[in-house]
Amino acid sequence: MVGPATFPMAIRPQEMPVTNRIPIQFYHYFIENSIARRKKT
Repeated sequence: MVGPATFPMAIRPQEMPVTNRIPIQFYHYFIENSIARRKKT
């Protein structure tokens, strides 16, 4: 799974071929969740 450390890379779909395997809904949810975590810190 993608961790918080790889978040900066995960935000760029073109650099993450693995996104083709993940459902779009989950990907968007992961991005929003990571952004929310970022704002907390």
